[in-house]
Amino acid sequence: MSDVHNSITVLGGGVAGSVLAYLAKRGNLDVQLYDIVPKYAKACGEAIPAQISQVLLKNGVPEPPIIDKIRVFSIYGPLGKIVRRVVFEKPVWYIIDKGKWLNRLRASVGTRLVKGKQECGSPGLSGIVFDARGPFSSEGAKIVVWQAYVENMIGIREEALQVVDFRYSPGLVWAFSKGDEINVGGGFVGVNNPRHRSIEILEKIFSINNIDKYIVRENYSILTLIPRIKIFEKNCIRVGEAAGLIMSLGGEGIRPAILSAIAAYKSLKISNNALSLDINEYVAQIRPLIYQTRLHRLIFRVGASLGQQIIEKILGKVDEDMLEEWFSGNLGLKTKLAKLIHNIIVALL
Repeated sequence: MSDVHNSITVLGGGVAGSVLAYLAKRGNLDVQLYDIVPKYAKACGEAIPAQISQVLLKNGVPEPPIIDKIRVFSIYGPLGKIVRRVVFEKPVWYIIDKGKWLNRLRASVGTRLVKGKQECGSPGLSGIVFDARGPFSSEGAKIVVWQAYVENMIGIREEALQVVDFRYSPGLVWAFSKGDEINVGGGFVGVNNPRHRSIEILEKIFSINNIDKYIVRENYSILTLIPRIKIFEKNCIRVGEAAGLIMSLGGEGIRPAILSAIAAYKSLKISNNALSLDINEYVAQIRPLIYQTRLHRLIFRVGASLGQQIIEKILGKVDEDMLEEWFSGNLGLKTKLAKLIHNIIVALL
């Protein structure tokens, strides 16, 4: 399927929308970028796999400012017991200043403010329309996520802590170093305000009381936990989390947003001074992301049925290479399904 247009419209100035709009503008295309706020402010996701930095450079997108590098990963149970600690020689994650990076990209394009809800079929949208509105237009089960910055009172450096909590309802709590601060947060299925439960777990992990006094700032956001893959709707082409491309196992959204935005741009073709989108090429390029999303969704559902004790046992024994593939965003790409099943069975023995 291919249709001819003279310009593109991007709805949403998050990671996927900003990267796509930047590439299109740099490619001398007519671009309209819409968002409900003049500057990007959501701070929740700030970790990217280290190799994504090179992907951005290769495709002509400025690198985000790097604030910290993570090479140590510690997995905990919700009661404060450490399940696994892995130390890698090189950084696996970069912690970025996402707001500064995206606002730089948006400024180079120009962002039009939208009042109220704007849909793919809204009047006035021209050319090929891309939906990059993240969880606000994605389909599938969502959770509320609480996130905060706290003073680095325990002095963690180059380390990320992850807590898998499947006791009452499935959820995840995190903490990772970001310079002189720690980015912390959490979200759980069916919990509308995850703040209290997240703080309770973090206080056990950090072995401190009243973490509230260390909080510098905090906010809430939405995460599509069990996404439904939907690439097209009406007159829109979806990118990033709007398309369901998010790894719910670890809440990873920046990498698939970047990769799908690059794929969308590369699928734009100019012929006889007319712009068209090769949808088949776009789907082919994001197929690995679709596979990964489905795999993460499956693992999450299976984990929810296994319970806390078995999950901790698996995470404590699964081989280090597989953990590295998970943290680096390669789970499902390098990992064969047979190897994944083998690791789980061995861990349970």
